[in-house]
Amino acid sequence: MLDDKGIREAYDEFRSYLGKTRVFTPNKDLTKRKRPLGIGNRKKINEKLHPTSEKALGHIFTYKDSLLKFIRSKCPEFSMVDHFDFNSSKFRPVEHPLDWVEWSSEDDEVEPGRSLEKLKAHSQYRQFIRYKLDTSSLEEDVNLSKKRNIADGLDRIERSITSMKLFKKYGISDNQKKSGT
Repeated sequence: MLDDKGIREAYDEFRSYLGKTRVFTPNKDLTKRKRPLGIGNRKKINEKLHPTSEKALGHIFTYKDSLLKFIRSKCPEFSMVDHFDFNSSKFRPVEHPLDWVEWSSEDDEVEPGRSLEKLKAHSQYRQFIRYKLDTSSLEEDVNLSKKRNIADGLDRIERSITSMKLFKKYGISDNQKKSGT
């Protein structure tokens, strides 16, 4: 699926964003270094990402139950670039993740732990879309209104997830499943 030009572009941009925003906590050994952190120690984009970021990429783009595969099951011509090419006629706003979180690409049982990871990945993806929106050049009055509407949509999703207590719901279900209760 990543051989599609638009999807590869979106994947690369999201991967780059994750690489820039993931904060690594130095361990004890790094505090004794002669050279201060940050000088010549930056990870390159083609190096391995933090495992949390790798999971987010998988859940959004490559796993069998990824967001991309979920959207494509409903709209086969969809490309992830459609979420952040704000001036395109093909632009599609990011949707609430609940249907995707509870969707399985096969007849597998939906695992609460996996649903929790999907929620986390969707949160990172929304942050990426917000970043793309904030750095876009939508400056005309009509476009500023569109920009506000897109931002409001992202905020509504965030508030809805919070009010529905989805992280807590799936966290409790996952813990119960792990403990066998």
